[in-house]
Amino acid sequence: QRMRCAAVRAVSAGPAERAAGRSLQAFHVYAVFLQQSHMLFRIIGADYADEADGSGIDVGSVQLLVDTVDVTSQATVTETGMTYVPPTNLRDGPHAISLTVADLAGNSRQATWRFRIDTIPPRVSNLQPPNLQVLAIPRPTVSAKYRDPLPPQNPTSGPIAVSGGVTSGIDISSVRLLVDGTDVTAAATVTATQVTYLPPADLAEGGHAATVQVSDIAGNLREVTWTFTVDLSPPILYLTSPVDQQLVNETPLTAQGFVQDASLSTITVNGVAAALNGTAFQAAVTLAPGA
Repeated sequence: QRMRCAAVRAVSAGPAERAAGRSLQAFHVYAVFLQQSHMLFRIIGADYADEADGSGIDVGSVQLLVDTVDVTSQATVTETGMTYVPPTNLRDGPHAISLTVADLAGNSRQATWRFRIDTIPPRVSNLQPPNLQVLAIPRPTVSAKYRDPLPPQNPTSGPIAVSGGVTSGIDISSVRLLVDGTDVTAAATVTATQVTYLPPADLAEGGHAATVQVSDIAGNLREVTWTFTVDLSPPILYLTSPVDQQLVNETPLTAQGFVQDASLSTITVNGVAAALNGTAFQAAVTLAPGA
């Protein structure tokens, strides 16, 4: 399980307020998130108390607004606090809570707080080398970019604090980069937007795999794996027809043979694309008279 809490405390009543009869003590408000598997349970609540010599909490005065909607009738309200469990999961994004409590003398206090729901993992893009790419260099730079799809700002009130008092975004400490199963994060350059790694030595010829892992502040994890091939050896060609120095009296001429290469893409004969069948190739080539 993962538990995250956001807490905001209102300012206690000062001497002037007490003299005016405002005896209600400070609020302790919170939003608790319990995450199990792929389900997210949310509890919104607050603790409150009157002064020791006050008139006491008026339970009937308690009013709870969630995103400006009055949900008091669905909350559990007592003389010491209230809790509310939304009947359905709150949408991703920022949310605003407002709580009003009064004592039996009619003195009231209001607390407001905000939090952000984020269940969407970061997005990973710009994989380098590109997936399935064949490279003719032995030390390619391995990198990936990432971003949190929920930008950490509110169009009306600026940055919104999520549970724990931090803003929504990439958790840089969560970034991991693996190359062929080996964690190379310590040797990589990690920022809030990308991770970059240059191998200290040449990679072996053949296939390689890279994996990037990144989470956002809310703990949503994204893992992406891609592959690439290092190929430093040129293809080996065997021309079986026509043979070297052979005289021919036909055109176009069918040239054929075999090719060996771990990552062959195309083969041409005198600029004509050859048809490949496994390691065998052939192409019809038009020749001018002469050698």
